[in-house]
Amino acid sequence: MSDRLIDVKNREIDRLKQEIEILKGRVSEHSPAPPTEKHGRNRAKLIALYLILSAVLVWGSLEFSLELSSFSFSAAAVSLMLAAVTIFDELGVKEFRTHEEIRKGNIAVSLYWLGLCILGGCALIASR
Repeated sequence: MSDRLIDVKNREIDRLKQEIEILKGRVSEHSPAPPTEKHGRNRAKLIALYLILSAVLVWGSLEFSLELSSFSFSAAAVSLMLAAVTIFDELGVKEFRTHEEIRKGNIAVSLYWLGLCILGGCALIASR
């Protein structure tokens, strides 16, 4: 009776080991690729877009509609903040990539950025 129970447990252990190996293969297939030269160029384009957006918003509000200047200055502040965060992420901390950590499912990094967004929103609301 005990030999039979041991055989059943050994088969179950083997089956679980096979499932683990299958899951390891799936995880490696979906792991993000390392950053490339194209990745850096996309970030530079994103920073340029943030800066151009902020300049256009401020110029447009001052030139055409002073009533919207509060909104445009706050939107410019947000875009400049995003540019500063992107520059800091690229140049300041080279061994830690925020976007890749979030893609991997790192909840701590996601909550940190959520907190920064909430604080930024509170700062924009308080500036009115």
